[in-house]
Parts: sequence; structure tokens; C-alpha cells
Amino acid sequence: SRRRHTRYWRDWSSDVCSSDLPARSWGILYGPPGSGKSFFSLSLALAMAAGERWTGVQLEPSSVLYVIAERADVVTERELAWTLHRERGIPAGFADLAWAPNIATDQDLGILLNIVSELRPRLVVLDTFARCILGRDENSALDMGPVVENLTHLAEATDRGAVLVVHHTGKDVSRGLRGSTALLGGADFTYEVAGDPTAIRVTPQKLNAGPRNAASWWKLQGQLLPALPGTNEMRSGAVLLPTTGKDAGGSRLPDLLRLMAASWAESGVTRREVEELLEVK
Repeated sequence: SRRRHTRYWRDWSSDVCSSDLPARSWGILYGPPGSGKSFFSLSLALAMAAGERWTGVQLEPSSVLYVIAERADVVTERELAWTLHRERGIPAGFADLAWAPNIATDQDLGILLNIVSELRPRLVVLDTFARCILGRDENSALDMGPVVENLTHLAEATDRGAVLVVHHTGKDVSRGLRGSTALLGGADFTYEVAGDPTAIRVTPQKLNAGPRNAASWWKLQGQLLPALPGTNEMRSGAVLLPTTGKDAGGSRLPDLLRLMAASWAESGVTRREVEELLEVK
């Protein structure tokens, strides 16, 4: 890791490690390629380390470990965009680790557990899951059973924190996260990411610790980056910013029509679903 950490966190709740994530838990953030999963997970990690507001809750600065298992250069550029947009440096409590540990093996798991045990972070992000289980079949319950157990061990090694795994949906997005049902069964929470860069919706789908929160809405905003050494060309980056569902415009219409059709056919639509789509307060 390139950075040192702080370990300060106000013990305002022993059951929650952020505005949404339950303590001593692990979960999955999933969505199709290009949906904004890594933008969301990185922004959450930086917000926790900086002690920013997140989904309406003021967080205290905390130690965070972000494991970059792929595209380290891209993640580094997004970190830079975050600092330029906020006109501040990377938070002291944030550390990234450009490594793809195979958490299905005792050797790599042991190394990662030692790092987590030393840092005692409130959040560990594994980005992405597929790169952290190389050689294992994510569709096999036999292969995923030990992985689920190892993720639980990682969560227990944190400071009453959470482990967030960035994962993908399958080819059929409507079927949810990709892989064995052992993953869904073992996870304490799941979040689904969908939409487009102007309207990214993050929806809690499972939360063992209590009632699900409403979906949150986000958008990507362009951010100029300085030229690389030896060049004069400015580069383009982006940052994730909160927005509201009304900004989704026409992109929400298919969801609304789907709900209406379902209500006509089976009357199975809940008021909560309608309110989330229409932003009724």
C-alpha cells in the first residue's frame, strides 16, 4: 500500500459501519459492465476515509482498504479526479493495494488477513470478485463455499467493518448477480447497480441486518486531469456525484411501464416500488 492509515471512528453504532453497510459483514455490489460499480465503490471508500456525508449520513473519518485487482491505472486516475474535484488530497485513512489476491487459497488469504488485521479498516473493497478467485468456478457451489467462508473471515478481521465485493451480473441482467446461489445465500447484503452515466441507480436488494433503504441516484461528471509527464495534452476523467431520480428522465420510463404492467396483470406492485420510481416523498 502507498499510504498510511488512521484508525479513528466514532462508535456511534456497533451495528453499522457506514450509512448503509452493516458491521461485521460482507456483501456484493453488482451490475452489468459499464454501469458504474467501481465508481460507486471507490467513491464510497473515499467518502468513508474522508468523513464526508454519504446518502444523507455524516460519516466519521475511518480506515479503508481498497484492493485493486484489475485496471490499477484507471482506478488511480479516478482517485486523482476525486481529489481535483474536491480540491483536497487523498484522505489519510485511505489505502489502495494494487494486487489480485486469490482469496480461495490459504496463502493469499493469509497475506490479506494479515494486512486487514494490522490496518483494522472499517471497509475493505475487493474490485473485482472475478479477479480474486482465479482458477475457481464461480458457478460451482463446491468452489464458492470456501470463498464465502473466507470472506466472512475477512469481515471478522476488520474493525467492526464490512467487506464489499464488486461483481457482475450475468448475460441475463434480470437474473441478478452472476455465479452460484451460494454467493447470494452467504452475503449479508447486496446492492444492484443499473442505469447509465447520467442516472445511475444503486438499489439495496438484500440486507440481513434490518430493513432495506431506498435506492440512491448518482451521475458521472467530467473532470479534467493534468497532462502526463512529457506531454501537453490534458486528459478527461470523471467523478461520481449524487443526483435525484427525476434526472433520469426517460430512462426511468421502461421501469415505470414494467411496474404498471405487472400491477395490471397480478396486482403485485408495492407502494414503495412506485414511490421510489416517482420520487414521491
